[in-house]
Amino acid sequence: MTAPWISRTLRTIAIGMSVSAVLAAAEPAADTPATPAGENPTATTFTAWDAYKDAVHAAEKGDDWQQVIALLDANGLDPAEDDRDRRWLFETWIEAHGRLGNLDQALSVLQRFKEAMPDQTDKHASQAKDCFGYAEQAGDVEAMQAALDIYRPLSDRPDRVVDMRLDIATMPRALDELVQELEAKPELDVIDARILSEIYSEDDWPHYDPDAALAASRRLLELEPDSHDARKEVMRNLLRSEQLDAAVSFYGEQAPGLEADRADDLLRDLARALVRADRQEEALSLIDALVADLEPAAAARKAGWLCEKTDMDAEAVPHYREALQLAIDGGDAEQIRNTALDLADVLDDLDQYADAAAAIDTALPALEAGSVDHLRLQLERAKMLERAERD
Repeated sequence: MTAPWISRTLRTIAIGMSVSAVLAAAEPAADTPATPAGENPTATTFTAWDAYKDAVHAAEKGDDWQQVIALLDANGLDPAEDDRDRRWLFETWIEAHGRLGNLDQALSVLQRFKEAMPDQTDKHASQAKDCFGYAEQAGDVEAMQAALDIYRPLSDRPDRVVDMRLDIATMPRALDELVQELEAKPELDVIDARILSEIYSEDDWPHYDPDAALAASRRLLELEPDSHDARKEVMRNLLRSEQLDAAVSFYGEQAPGLEADRADDLLRDLARALVRADRQEEALSLIDALVADLEPAAAARKAGWLCEKTDMDAEAVPHYREALQLAIDGGDAEQIRNTALDLADVLDDLDQYADAAAAIDTALPALEAGSVDHLRLQLERAKMLERAERD
């Protein structure tokens, strides 16, 4: 989707692609929005929620959106345990169709979401805005208007509605024309570099070119050396160009002096790429270096979180255990609760349900019996024990 810092200039372009009007397509069946014929992989039918959830997560993590749709089409909402699970399924269903350009199906699932869970107004609005973004990327004005028609009565942000309406009104200019104009300039300014970087970076746009995007984002960083968005764009494009060593060097240049939250913005994708390239120890060393200057409890929790976010769940566990013990020693109820939940969550993802319940048992005596935090952990403990029994 279009990065938030892109100027309105980018919104005046039209994508040079022919996309059929989505709303002319037949309405899918009420139970399961259809996937385009011949594109739906075979999907297993599940009755157990945990197995279903894990299968959807795995397909989502692998960017296999066709498989996500196949699983959701085959299983629907019935295996979900509660409203939170059902909401997640709806949101994932919409995202999968949107990412694949199935705009009519995305909007159809959104309508089902509104009808099935009418109290989730904020989530409906958020999904309508996402559908608008998918349609804008495809240059499909009719689908943009359909998404706006859903969004408008749900939103409490009239300024955003105005922006979206103007986006539709200013679509006539061709993307090819804008690229030619910018490429002809002997020197790019900040706005031009941002626009060109965005155009070349979008992998579902016709001008996608990681190397050209990298050159444009490097130019942007030269013009705005303090722009964290520009740093993230350079890192993103280095990884997309499969320049992993160059990405490590770039991180080494940029990380010193950055606050931990900004450094971890750069590190997350880099560490994930290192893990996938069988360079896990290098990723762990970079995480250790990033948290080295934080106070111990914050360092342990940050290291656990970064490991979890970079496909190293098992490595996250000892960090979260250390963070939990430090939180218990510090006596801060909110920190104890949150860290215990972090640890239980990653153990849950590892299917270590009994260990997750035991981790919560460690935290419970440090909380006031009957308090909200104590009750929240007891509920989570019961859920883990139930899953351990079923496992």
